[in-house]
Amino acid sequence: MEAKYFWQDMRGSVYGPFRMDEAGNPHAGDVVQQYRLLRNISPKTLGSELGKSARWVQLMEKENMVPELISRRKLIIKVLHIPPILLFPNILENDLIRIDTILDAKPTTRAYRNTVSGSLDLRYCDEMLQLYWNNYHVSGAQSMLLPIEEKIYILQSFTVEASGSEHNKTLPLLCRYHQLAALIAGERDNFEKALPHLHQAIAIAEEMQNPEMQAVSLFRRGLTYSAQGNFGKAATDLKKACSFEGSIPITLIGRILLSTGKAEARAKRSENSEILRLFEKAEKIIQNGRKEEDMHFIKLNEGNYHEHRAAALTAMGNLEEAAEELQEAHETFPADQARRHNNIDAMQAELAATSEEHIIAASIALRTFGVARQLEMTRNINTIGKVYSQLRQGPYSKSKDVKELGEKLREWEKNNRLLH
Repeated sequence: MEAKYFWQDMRGSVYGPFRMDEAGNPHAGDVVQQYRLLRNISPKTLGSELGKSARWVQLMEKENMVPELISRRKLIIKVLHIPPILLFPNILENDLIRIDTILDAKPTTRAYRNTVSGSLDLRYCDEMLQLYWNNYHVSGAQSMLLPIEEKIYILQSFTVEASGSEHNKTLPLLCRYHQLAALIAGERDNFEKALPHLHQAIAIAEEMQNPEMQAVSLFRRGLTYSAQGNFGKAATDLKKACSFEGSIPITLIGRILLSTGKAEARAKRSENSEILRLFEKAEKIIQNGRKEEDMHFIKLNEGNYHEHRAAALTAMGNLEEAAEELQEAHETFPADQARRHNNIDAMQAELAATSEEHIIAASIALRTFGVARQLEMTRNINTIGKVYSQLRQGPYSKSKDVKELGEKLREWEKNNRLLH
């Protein structure tokens, strides 16, 4: 993966991370993409503002094809609220420099302080968190883990030195950063890193005596225990999160119910009828369509319902209905949510292999592996590895797809060993 760097201007403000272009400046396409996601603007909407297509915007970002014309760049800056220095770098000599060591050394809070008040710029940290969450839901945000952990260090340092209202304002932000870092690490199956982040998040939520933050932190830890295969602990955390039902947003409880149902089915410690009632309750919340501020980025929607119900039905042995639910999930999630679709593809490959639909399983597994590798979703790659092991024992073990899948998995394992 191409290296990304942070950049600092003459006033000490830090931007990034962005790739470096051939002229030694921030990659303009990365800049545009980051601020477009920060403003929650789709490629189609930005294209309309610029008189271009969504495809043009995507190429501009990926291939660094941002127009050189000053008037066009000024329009992009205006629409996305980009600091002008990022698209007009080095108007003065060395007014924007690359920071080579910022990812290796522990940064000081100075770079994140408001130049007027001297206090930590919590608004900037909050806006960046929104950007990271948007990236996570679309692509997994694996490349963002280092800058996220950097900001955790900054916020932790500030909570030690701050007092009163500043200390209290920082805690919720720090709690949310820990949760996101845990989810990203968990998708790499790095549970030794993910779980400590979540233990910290829960401790912070308890310090705040905030039921909502306690519920969402327990919910995130429940998800991580589930991904680890510890379904008993997952179900315990999720049930505890459900106990806050009377004092948390209804959409949050709906999302927690879905994960509780899946965990209970996998832990096999509740009756199927009781588990299905959890899904029915969550479905009513979704169908009610009540809109609330999604400050925890839980993204409760119909796709979540179908995906989680499919996992529960699979655990119950109802494979045919599970397959139908997965297809519904694919059709419901927006096309640009590659991470979501990759999760569903991995489940479909696993389900097809279990159902002894070997040709279908091999085809889906091969496609899923390619996307999972691109998104650095180790968890899904490991799932495909299990599917491959099943396929090798089946009647189509020598088919072209199975052979190709085996070669790709071995290549990935070799490269992974070299990286570590």
